[in-house]
Amino acid sequence: MEGIDRPVLVVDRDVSVFDELRRRLDRYGFTPLRAHSGIGIKDKVKEIRPAIIVMDITMPDTDGVRAIREIKDDYSLKDIPLFVASNYPGRLDRRTGPRVEGVYSKPLNYDHLVAHVVGAHMRRVGKVDNNTGRPIK
Repeated sequence: MEGIDRPVLVVDRDVSVFDELRRRLDRYGFTPLRAHSGIGIKDKVKEIRPAIIVMDITMPDTDGVRAIREIKDDYSLKDIPLFVASNYPGRLDRRTGPRVEGVYSKPLNYDHLVAHVVGAHMRRVGKVDNNTGRPIK
């Protein structure tokens, strides 16, 4: 996949989740970056401008659901695809759940999550037909 010039921000305190996502996303030309905490995450997203965000909502120092709302309520950030990867995905409420691209329970099926991350990026940059889901040639 060519032309990927933006990172994937992985917000998870578990370094093993980041390491596995980094290993798999590197194959597609993504540049994974890690935030171990949700504190100040909106400012970090504004600074990095990632192509995709993968976020755990269960963090000891901040409410992940609130962090998602802060990101999605910001007009300049609302269109960044955000995936939730959590031990407790049921914590998403009716207001927040529809605003994320996908929700994945831990332990993660990394192949499934990475396939959706790649697909979301391709749709965002206009390389996939939104009606058929097929690559545009």
